Amino acid sequence: MMASYASIFFLGIALAWAATNKSGVLPFDWYVAMVLIGLSSLVYWSRRRKTLAPPLPSWLRWTIAAVVLYMAFQLIPLPLPLLAVLSPTRVELARALQPVSGSLSSAPLSVDPPADLLWLLTLLTCLSAFFLLRELTFRFKARPGLVLFPLLAVATLEAALGLVQVSAGATQATGTYNGRDHYVCILELCLPITISYGMLLFSRRHYLAAGNAGNPSVLPMLAAAGVWLLASIQLLAILASLSRAGILDTLLALLVLGLLFLSPRLSSPFSRIAVVISLLLGLAAVLIFASPAALLARLADTDTQTEGRFLIWSQSLPLHKAFAWFGTGLMGFDPTFLKYQASMNSLRIDFAHNDYLQYLIELGIIGFLPLMAAVGGVIWPIFSAALRSGRQHRIMVVGCTASLFALAVHSSFDFNLYVPANVLASAWVMGCGSVFAVVGDEP
Repeated sequence: MMASYASIFFLGIALAWAATNKSGVLPFDWYVAMVLIGLSSLVYWSRRRKTLAPPLPSWLRWTIAAVVLYMAFQLIPLPLPLLAVLSPTRVELARALQPVSGSLSSAPLSVDPPADLLWLLTLLTCLSAFFLLRELTFRFKARPGLVLFPLLAVATLEAALGLVQVSAGATQATGTYNGRDHYVCILELCLPITISYGMLLFSRRHYLAAGNAGNPSVLPMLAAAGVWLLASIQLLAILASLSRAGILDTLLALLVLGLLFLSPRLSSPFSRIAVVISLLLGLAAVLIFASPAALLARLADTDTQTEGRFLIWSQSLPLHKAFAWFGTGLMGFDPTFLKYQASMNSLRIDFAHNDYLQYLIELGIIGFLPLMAAVGGVIWPIFSAALRSGRQHRIMVVGCTASLFALAVHSSFDFNLYVPANVLASAWVMGCGSVFAVVGDEP
């Protein structure tokens, strides 16, 4: 049991270290977090485990393995004649460098192997954290708060720091992150789960009878109120971040959260429509009356940043066409986009501001489709379990569903899945949610 506690502790320290050090974007800071994650795995698996979490479906395990092997394959030097068949544009780049690098007989599919290798190690580390969190969640399925506490604690501390920044005169809350959009990602991931955990505690008020009268105990209700207070801090920090995409994603996630919680109790189409309208009006009221004036001004304004994203996306399509099947390799967008950049020439565009588009460019169709299948294979059971009712773990599944919905939408407008701390937080939610979805069928 102590090994499990120690694993949770080291995972929490890894997330806290990465988040508080500019979200782990600097290599050294992320190296420290990777060592801590590796240590947590070593501590947990140092003992033989008799009881393991339900395994993922065999097709999903093979798909995940295939994606990892493909990413590694992009780093292997290939003979130039073979590379010319797989990726003609990559051969052109290799030959263009020969006056500087000398004659080449081979080159990898990846256009930037060192950056590719570092990001591959990052994804493998987060993948190992995902599998470890599945085991820890199953082990503590009766006390999910133990596994969720580090994630929610880091998010709440970041939220509190952001509110302190704003109260001290800052124009927007960013916590320890480099920017508001990546800062708000970890908050929007944790807010629905925090609300759900409070509801789980509140639902247990009848399990502890006050005396012999059978009255609900006040302790779970007080604990739920405390957790909801943390959720309020997270929501206020999201509003204070002034991130339009993050705030709209959060409101959509709260809408999904409310609909999933209420759907089992709604039998008629009229009641469902009425609830949707009520939730929309409530969220609109929160947005209007609880938002800073600066946020409302940003929501009403279409700035050059929004226009710039559309330009980046349109100019990225020729880049994808040039590396359509086998991609540029991980982190290959930055060194290859300059050739296709036709505007904002005074700026260096190192990310596509769309996770789906950038992974498509870097992995190509051959790697992107299995990656989406693997991610979908993890997420879909969580979403489908959220539609089932009658089990207390469904409350946490609903929270994970709303969190992942917010992430999925936000990834269409930013590159949160290229920020190490946010990738680890996402793996945390998916690892816990994939187990909550399974144990949700148990009495």
